[in-house]
Amino acid sequence: MSGPMNLQNAAVQELRRALSFAAVGQTSLEGTSQRIVELIYTALSGEQSGSSQLALARCFITRPFSALAAIPDLQGTAQALLGGDIPDPTHRCLLLMATRGVEPEWNTRISSAGHKAIPLGSQLLMERTPMITELMRQLGIPREYFLNRGLLPPLSVPVRSAGCFYIPSALGSPYIPAQDSFVVPYGVRSVLGLGSTLGARDIFAVLLFFRVELSPEVAQLLSQLTVSIKIGLSTLVHRLFQ
Repeated sequence: MSGPMNLQNAAVQELRRALSFAAVGQTSLEGTSQRIVELIYTALSGEQSGSSQLALARCFITRPFSALAAIPDLQGTAQALLGGDIPDPTHRCLLLMATRGVEPEWNTRISSAGHKAIPLGSQLLMERTPMITELMRQLGIPREYFLNRGLLPPLSVPVRSAGCFYIPSALGSPYIPAQDSFVVPYGVRSVLGLGSTLGARDIFAVLLFFRVELSPEVAQLLSQLTVSIKIGLSTLVHRLFQ
């Protein structure tokens, strides 16, 4: 695909309203997250089937290690990435909550090979998800907190200061890994990250990988989605997975 992405303000405002009510009818944070990425993917994919303007859309949140108790394989994954050590119950882990993309296996978090549960206090997080690490830094979470056993400070990011991380050219960017296996073969041209706080000590991040050029103007327009995503995710936070 080629050429810049065209987007009207009216379409963004309609998407914002839908995202704010993403929790309606859902019974878990996973369900709400999947609804959010589905809404974004559908709205931004373009009209022609098979020629999606988005290669991949994903939603991540942080949660304490103790929250994974009901899903032993996730706890085991996080523990293995820490060298087998049993982390403190409050140790924050980055969880893949929802995914939607052009490949069938990109449409369920269960099939993810390496992003289902990554402890914040590991160098591996910074290596596998450098874009999320940078987005969190822009939200005011210094690098040292990622390497300090995942113990995040109390977070207080004003709603209007919600983060937007924009990469106009993905090819060759140090923030986008898997250049040969993802960026090049799937024609990823621009990337946008949207994130903010979720409660007192957690954050969320939605990553959008575009197969078209994303201009600064369109990126700024899409940054308005962050607050609506935050509202949708904040509505239903007690049950993590379906």
